Amino acid sequence: MMTSSVSVLEEETGRLECRMDTSPPPYTNVSWTRDGHPVSVDDYRVSLSGMGEGVSQGVSVLRIRWARLEDVGLYVCVVTTEGHPPVHTMPAKFDVIERLKFSPRPLDSRVEVGGNVSIPCEARGEVTPEVTWYRPNATKLVEAASRENIQVTDGTLEVIGAELHDSGVYVCMATSQQGTINASINLAVIESPVMEWVTHSPVQVDKGGTLMLECRARGTPKPSIHWDYNHTPNAFDPDRVEMHGNGTLQLSGVRREDGGVYGCTAGNMGGLVRAEITVSVSGESIQPLGRTVGVAVGGAAAYIALVGAMLIYCRQRRLRLKNSPPHTRGEGSEEAQSPEEQERLMYTARQSGGLDGDIREFGAATSKPGAQLDPACQVQLSQVSTHTLGTSTHLGLSQASTKTMGGSSVSTQHSSPQQANSSPSAQSTAQAGPSDAIYPRHEASNHAAGQDKAKIQRENIQVLLTLGRGEFGEVQLARLRTSPEDSDGEDTPPDPDKLVMVKVVSTRDEQLLAEVCREAAMFSGPPHPHVVSALGLCTSHTPHLLVTQYTDWGDLKQFLLATRKESPRPLGSLRPPPLTYQQCLSLSLQVAEALEYLSGRRHTHKDVAARNCLITSKLQLKLAAPALTRDAYQAEYCTYRNQVLPVRWLSPEALLEDEYSMKSSVFSWAWLAWEILTQATLPHSTITDQQVMAAAQTGDLQCAPPSGTPADLGSLLSSCWQQSPKARPAIQSVVETLKTLS
Repeated sequence: MMTSSVSVLEEETGRLECRMDTSPPPYTNVSWTRDGHPVSVDDYRVSLSGMGEGVSQGVSVLRIRWARLEDVGLYVCVVTTEGHPPVHTMPAKFDVIERLKFSPRPLDSRVEVGGNVSIPCEARGEVTPEVTWYRPNATKLVEAASRENIQVTDGTLEVIGAELHDSGVYVCMATSQQGTINASINLAVIESPVMEWVTHSPVQVDKGGTLMLECRARGTPKPSIHWDYNHTPNAFDPDRVEMHGNGTLQLSGVRREDGGVYGCTAGNMGGLVRAEITVSVSGESIQPLGRTVGVAVGGAAAYIALVGAMLIYCRQRRLRLKNSPPHTRGEGSEEAQSPEEQERLMYTARQSGGLDGDIREFGAATSKPGAQLDPACQVQLSQVSTHTLGTSTHLGLSQASTKTMGGSSVSTQHSSPQQANSSPSAQSTAQAGPSDAIYPRHEASNHAAGQDKAKIQRENIQVLLTLGRGEFGEVQLARLRTSPEDSDGEDTPPDPDKLVMVKVVSTRDEQLLAEVCREAAMFSGPPHPHVVSALGLCTSHTPHLLVTQYTDWGDLKQFLLATRKESPRPLGSLRPPPLTYQQCLSLSLQVAEALEYLSGRRHTHKDVAARNCLITSKLQLKLAAPALTRDAYQAEYCTYRNQVLPVRWLSPEALLEDEYSMKSSVFSWAWLAWEILTQATLPHSTITDQQVMAAAQTGDLQCAPPSGTPADLGSLLSSCWQQSPKARPAIQSVVETLKTLS
């Protein structure tokens, strides 16, 4: 006999019973099926009570805890007794009533003043609910759509031209026959910081006195104000410097070395604004100033004396010529010629070519490099501030800031571009500000000698094609030229040694900009054979550029797909052969060594996958981070909790708790090795992204090595996929094991 149909509410417990008259175990076995498929019993959510395999006094109970919508179906009890055919009961329907719930729950949002924002609110249940938005007003709720710039469309709250008074709490309410539920979100309207008052520069203070510098800014939320000295933060003596809450800096007991440039940076979620104040200490420049004034006065006196002497000489000479007889004046000489005669002779000489040589020589002299500067390319060096990446966590502190890689900084000269001891070429290089020089990473000892050669001009980056779009903006493949004229022809293949990948950072989101800085720091350390090197990070003009290495064969994912027999290829091109087992081990080892190197530098790669590795024609891998989440590899990412994540590669703690560590990278590395062994097959290809996330939440996500994997490598992959991070091996242990297997 079988229990009749059962109906339970979602997330509650359901129970099915099967009564029979048969032999006791072990001669009899009882199992259950749903819609003709065996029911998987895990003793956690789905359990089977009874002695042995489920039989106890002729009763078998199937208990389903936290019922889900996918548990709906026709259940049949199957009784199998030795020596007899299986007996099936009549099917019983198990129905789950869907709760009224938000799917997904609306989240807090923020928008700049004057911007637009849409906040979706979707609800579902057994009966389709009606969704409305309200805003608390004192003790009652007021419909959000009552404002002129706010409207609700299909459950989505849309704010058009946001204003400061639009900030606050909004309530999404879903109502149906099952009841009413609500969810509150906070909308923050952000006003970018604006300087209201800054102490006028320059400022002169007496030695031993007190220096007061004011810096006030407005914005929403209230901007935080930070001071730096000569572009170095936290460089103040805490015993003498006091920072007031209103943004005032007070320096007591001024010393001579306190003179310099004081920078005030005000920032909030809307951006950053900066002002600089030059401070000089009296007594520090009295002698140089006196010496300068003396030189200037002496030079002016000498010039006046020279002009006076020339005037006296010319007057006496004219008197001598006027009083001398005509035959002694030298009528044919140039001195005795009238202005009309001199002009006629000059015209005749010009027509006969007598002056061509002088004209050409003068023209050549003025066209030498550095002899003349295009005013459009000039920039005041005193406006250029240079920071190392290690001293700044934000991009765009000012429109004239240049960041260098590897911790080496290009010194900034606060002086006139036309220095006495500088060559013309050096002057033209120093004044070419708008050409947007990118300073690549290099050793500090080599920088001073080859400063001009180390610059990468923006016009020397020749874009070849767009690889795709990521969260920051476009990712482009480019060729790095030594000069604007160094350009390949259309039929000439680019030099693989000059190929670079350029990330065009067009976002203004503070978290994404911080991620750009983190990525630049991760790839800007000492070179490693299996990690791409960051060549430059430019923030002097928008959009910002992050330039890294590229390889001749592109990303590993496309290479693995090309090794498949069924992969399409252009007519006449050759398909690379499938990788051997030893080659697969070698590629997996190279990525593990790259992660070991990053671990030693306290960096964690959050997106370890074949699409983010580059491969050369010598089968050398380099770990990179193109992260083409918008088009090329959009299908391999999923939006979860307002983040675009590679859910199929992430460990449970990274996906659910946003906890990234080297153990989470070990988990992702195992899936990368799985891709290499399976020619870039998608992990968990038989289920959807939502099913992957649901299985990760319940701990039911199945991770298994590919069929045919040797036992020792399969054991290593299984250990990397352990649910607990503590149970996974360290990346150093993975490297040693792979070296042993190779």
